[in-house]
Amino acid sequence: MPPATGTSVLAGLVISDDDGHRPIRRALVTISGSTVRGQPLVSTDDTGHFRLTGLPTGTYTAVVSKPGYVSTYYGSRRPGRAPGTPFTLADGQRRDLTIPLMHGAVVSGAISDPFGRPLPDIRVSVLEVRTVNGDRRLVTVPTAGPNGNTTDERGNYRLWGLPPGTFVVSAAPNGFPSNAAVRQITSTDLDWARQQLTSGRAGTSAPDAGHTVGYATVYFPGVVDAGSASQIAVTAGQERSGIDFSLQLVPTAVLGGVVIGLDGQPVTSGAQVLLTRAQSPQPAGGGVIAAAFSSRNLGLDRFGKFSLAGVEPGQYTLTARGSNRTAGPPLPPPPPLSSSAPGATPPPLPPQPLTYELWATLDVSVAGDDLTGLVLTMRPGMTVSGRVAFEGTSPPVDDLTRVRVGLTPATNDGIAFNVGAKPGAANGTFTLTGVTPGRYRPNASVAAPPAGRGAGPVPGGPTPWRLKSVMWQGRDLLDLLLDVRPNEDVSDVTLTFTDLTTELSGSLLTTSGDPASGYVVLVFPVDALLWLPNSRRIRQIQPAPDGTYKAVNMPAGAYYLGAVTDVDSVDLSDPSFLEQVAAASLRITITDGGKTVQNLRLKGG
Repeated sequence: MPPATGTSVLAGLVISDDDGHRPIRRALVTISGSTVRGQPLVSTDDTGHFRLTGLPTGTYTAVVSKPGYVSTYYGSRRPGRAPGTPFTLADGQRRDLTIPLMHGAVVSGAISDPFGRPLPDIRVSVLEVRTVNGDRRLVTVPTAGPNGNTTDERGNYRLWGLPPGTFVVSAAPNGFPSNAAVRQITSTDLDWARQQLTSGRAGTSAPDAGHTVGYATVYFPGVVDAGSASQIAVTAGQERSGIDFSLQLVPTAVLGGVVIGLDGQPVTSGAQVLLTRAQSPQPAGGGVIAAAFSSRNLGLDRFGKFSLAGVEPGQYTLTARGSNRTAGPPLPPPPPLSSSAPGATPPPLPPQPLTYELWATLDVSVAGDDLTGLVLTMRPGMTVSGRVAFEGTSPPVDDLTRVRVGLTPATNDGIAFNVGAKPGAANGTFTLTGVTPGRYRPNASVAAPPAGRGAGPVPGGPTPWRLKSVMWQGRDLLDLLLDVRPNEDVSDVTLTFTDLTTELSGSLLTTSGDPASGYVVLVFPVDALLWLPNSRRIRQIQPAPDGTYKAVNMPAGAYYLGAVTDVDSVDLSDPSFLEQVAAASLRITITDGGKTVQNLRLKGG
């Protein structure tokens, strides 16, 4: 399919966001829209101008970027943050935009070891405090530097492109953990070595090897506790130099053990072992939680054993997951060709091999001593079962095996497997087996009937049914997720499909009745318990240029409806942010299959 073309033109000027308003050359302008394939882009010329031609009619957004500057979304009120303000291009129209680009702030300094010697190849990160899942966490801010985000051979770093704000700087060795056992030389070691040199012959045996050590993640001004880190404030274009601090050595340990399968024997293949550092509990006094560590994948040797060195003190979780494939009975010999009459029924195929998802988990506390006798014993997964129901006006589904039910892990840091969509039974029930512990989002759909069979808007086309709710023990799992616990099957789950379309629409207007630009319409539930990440009940809607907005198929319930100048995806689950918006919002009610119309008029706009 060739890219869409048209007769519209987008042109404009990129200037500096300061008193001089200097044109910025070689800035990259990227646009996106539903009527174009990919993301057309163009660079500004020596006078800061750009021009894109041959664009089709449609609604677009634009973002401008250049090294050393803060990426800017056209119309956004917050530097470096989406969303921007969309704009339309009519057939044959030329539109000119002037986009100011802010010069990014710079943070620079040096990283040394505990003895003041420079440390090269140390990963330096700039973080900001954000509310994630109700916790105040440190989230990495994108930056650039001459060596990426690592120190050079002199231990120096320089990170640019920061928006104005308050940040925390951290430093850590590359890799987690290093899987290298490093022992620090002590004064006892040096005394023994001098004795060997001065005596000219072998003397006493070498001192006993002490603890191995490694570098821990450190936060400026040199603390290992994220809650005690100093925050650094920068303004547009400012350079904060001298952010120097040292890494600290901490005792490390070796973790090792074996994975045991269902047959009681070591698992030598088909299993994956992960080491994940647990998040620390929410600190008291308004502190923050450090950014999450990545999981480390540990390999198994031919004896089913795993080992990892260089693990610093902390709370960790070891998890193992894999599959156990059981073979069916051997295939029967084929009948002689001479006895195979035309049209004869072939012999039935034997049962197909079954695959069981297996799992194991073990919490470990590392304090510097080696832990080498760990055992991860694999167990089969749990079962999730229930039935399906339909509410609506369309003819009932004639073949309930067309219902597909699955589970998707809500996080990717555990042992939860994706459970692909499985067909339901003819009696309207479903059973999912081999479900490993974890938190899941249920998903379900109704497959289209074969062409010419079954009810639907178009024979063989999509069905009108969509998933309305997944109820279990009085909770809708589409809102609150399914928590599968070890050795506990889940039953009596009810999946309800509906063909009713719910619609919320209206216009966002100024006090004079004109379409309001530069705002986002926000819809979120009155019940604060539903202010959850990735909630289907929280929507941010970008109004059209004429001020109209629309949201379809929101679950029934009581909602707040308001308008904000800017919103980030992380803000949508931040209680403090939503409480502020709620105070200035309308309360509305959405009903199943109802069409709610509510206009919004800005105060003083």
